[in-house]
Amino acid sequence: MAKRAANRLTGAAAAHVVAALADAVRAEENGHHALQYVPLASIDIVRNTRQSYDEPAMLELVESIRAYGVMQSITLRPHPDQAGRYQLAAGHRRYFGAQRAGLEDIPASIRPLTDREFMEVQLLENLQREKVHPADEAVAFAELLDNSFSAEEIGLRVGKPARFVAQRAQLVKLLPDWQQALREGRLPLGGAHALARLPAEAQEQAGVSLNAGYYSDWVEIDGVRKRSYDTAQVRRWVKDSLSRNLATAAFPKDDATLFPSAGACLTCPKRTGNALYLFQDMGADRCLDGACFETKCHNFLERQLAEVEQVLDSGPVVRITDDWNKKSAGVLSRYDYERLDPEKEVAPEAVQSGRLRQAIVMDGHQAGKLVQVLVKASLAQAADPAAALQEKAQAEQVESKQQKAATVAKNRQMRRAYQKLQEGILTDPNLRTAVLREKLVRDLEYTITKAKKQVLVERYAFPAAVFELRHYSSELKSAIAEQVERLPEEQLVSLLLDLELVGWHTSEYDNHIPRLAAAQGWTPELLDAEVAAAKAARVNGQAVGEEVASA
Repeated sequence: MAKRAANRLTGAAAAHVVAALADAVRAEENGHHALQYVPLASIDIVRNTRQSYDEPAMLELVESIRAYGVMQSITLRPHPDQAGRYQLAAGHRRYFGAQRAGLEDIPASIRPLTDREFMEVQLLENLQREKVHPADEAVAFAELLDNSFSAEEIGLRVGKPARFVAQRAQLVKLLPDWQQALREGRLPLGGAHALARLPAEAQEQAGVSLNAGYYSDWVEIDGVRKRSYDTAQVRRWVKDSLSRNLATAAFPKDDATLFPSAGACLTCPKRTGNALYLFQDMGADRCLDGACFETKCHNFLERQLAEVEQVLDSGPVVRITDDWNKKSAGVLSRYDYERLDPEKEVAPEAVQSGRLRQAIVMDGHQAGKLVQVLVKASLAQAADPAAALQEKAQAEQVESKQQKAATVAKNRQMRRAYQKLQEGILTDPNLRTAVLREKLVRDLEYTITKAKKQVLVERYAFPAAVFELRHYSSELKSAIAEQVERLPEEQLVSLLLDLELVGWHTSEYDNHIPRLAAAQGWTPELLDAEVAAAKAARVNGQAVGEEVASA
């Protein structure tokens, strides 16, 4: 009958009937009695790892149950402490569907399960039968791992690699805000895995940084705007902003005394290599605790400084920075030395010149590392190049202050002279004349145009030969100054006005021309008539000239 019913159904209802047939076959093989009806009121829900259901699929299941009943039995075990009651092991969707369909009892397979068997059936069989949300799957895996199930054992039951099980179980460590973002689809599964492997404080830091705008976007959920995230951006932030590269660090990774409260890096859970199944994308040698990393760099540097000062007999160690943009007192900048390749032989002349020095890196990932460098030739003879540089910088600073003081004094003097000049122009006629001559010479030196030459030659008797001199030459300036000097005082103002007015309107597109032309009565019609008359006069004059020539 079930097969005939299945032939008449489609979708979720057909799958429900087919699953019922498979359940009946399994029950017969395992020696259990199928379709034993149990009142819903006598069933207890011990736990339900699944928090989210596909509502349309659930409604379709409820309709199927109303039409055909629950055709696939749920799995129960007798309550260990209360007679006549049962605990639900598998079939939560069917149980809730029967409740919503208004049924009073449900077919069930009752099995005498131990606590371990009960957990195995409840969690693993539910995961096998239905597509669950990754967050619910993570809760189930984590609970099994906490109850002596291995990742390999769980993986065999669900058909997944042990690494998949371990990674998925890690999602339970997401902070509540990230859990909600995952369930709402705002945080992709890849991004959730990248965050779940971080400590709680790092997840909080990620929330602040990722919400800054560059790493996230906005989506609307139930009328509320919320942040959404991209897997690639989340992973890039974790790698670039949070983690540090242990492979480039100078301090020893196996030294537990460098930072006693943190221990050695090689055994630290915050080293990616100690949980490679979680951090395979980041490599084996990255640290997820930036503060601890920086502390170890600092402690190692202090230890190295104390040791090298006692061991070396050739004077203080040269202190260097690896940062091209950093300058510190007593430390050679990246521009003051050349880093040597330890695999290449040092040239003899470098040793003889005194440029070869032993140095210690003072900052960055390699703080505390001893290296060999070639200092600048100008620093080769200094016992302490950094001190020599500092003395030079101090001397330059003193010189710079002196130059600045001299410039300030000169500018102050120039301002006082300018103020005196302004006052004198208004009160002293001789000074006003001298300033006027100086201005005319400078204006003529730099602004000799054809119109101005005509004014200067015709009205002020400037020799035409003056303007044949080379522009901006000392000869031209001297000739102009000589001509201006001979003019009487009353002509200086006239010349200044003439030059200014001649140069005022030099373009036919000047905005003043239409207004001034209208004020003079120079209408377009009158101007056009003048042009036509001038053209006619030229034509007539040319005709008369031709007649005279022919005669």
